[in-house]
Amino acid sequence: MKTVAGIDIGTNTILLLIAQLNDDKDDGKNSDKKNDTNDSNYYPKIHKIIADEHRIARLGEGVNQSGIISDKALNRALDILEEYNNILDHHHIDKLRVVCTSAVRDAKNKNQVLASLSKKIGVTVETISGEEEAELSFLGSTINNNNQKIIDIGGGSTEFISGENNQINYKISLNIGAVRITEMFFSSYPPSKTEISKANEFITAELKKLKLNNISKTLIAVAGTPTSLSQIALSLKKFQREEIHLHKMSINELKETINILKTNNLETLINKFYIHPKRADVLLGGALILLEFIKYLSINSFITSANGLRYGLVLNILKKNN
Repeated sequence: MKTVAGIDIGTNTILLLIAQLNDDKDDGKNSDKKNDTNDSNYYPKIHKIIADEHRIARLGEGVNQSGIISDKALNRALDILEEYNNILDHHHIDKLRVVCTSAVRDAKNKNQVLASLSKKIGVTVETISGEEEAELSFLGSTINNNNQKIIDIGGGSTEFISGENNQINYKISLNIGAVRITEMFFSSYPPSKTEISKANEFITAELKKLKLNNISKTLIAVAGTPTSLSQIALSLKKFQREEIHLHKMSINELKETINILKTNNLETLINKFYIHPKRADVLLGGALILLEFIKYLSINSFITSANGLRYGLVLNILKKNN
């Protein structure tokens, strides 16, 4: 049994997963209690989650306008990595992989940022491409071997992946994300109808880059946007994985939840609907991406996944060693 860890340094969040992985390709078990697959070839598997940590650094704050990661944002990220170092020190880790996504990909000062992050965490921090981000999100988020599609809504980019039997048949990374949409179009909160309309036009234009061949009707939505939307829809006061993971939401429920985001100020979203204070201002941007995506594909629901890229990171370590 190997203990591995993955850290996903995104535009908005920094996520740490420590897990024990099965060395064999099949043990007849699955870590997700709601998983309905009986396929004994499903591979690879997580045996046990040791730690699954979520922090918000907003590393990509202002990158869309300035083109650089600010010192203030970098220091927030470094503080979180220091905290994660303390968590990692309590466990014997056979392998750690740390990756950065959209914000660092886009930053003119990415080399300096990567050097600082690497020094703090003690391993070389990588910047991965949008394509690899899509692959890892698919690996970490699929719930069975059926033909299904994944949408991973990040802070700076959104990845769409379609595949079956652990094989990807289509992937694309689009430059739309919750933080990017918010910074580009919303001057205040709640935003005006005009600002929302312009954001939707921009999102729709990006979605036209999708190729719709061989796409199933099962959509799995990953990352903080769908988990936060599900938290609101389920009237939860905090993130509860056992309730949120694999929660199915209809398009009508999504529209109702978006209406809450459109018509309430940030204080109300935080205090009445229990949205994380550092996510409340960008959640609507991510929700608009998800809604326009569902409408564009002419489907009527999605399944929320609480897994995602960090799960793909740790599973990929096992996959490479088999």
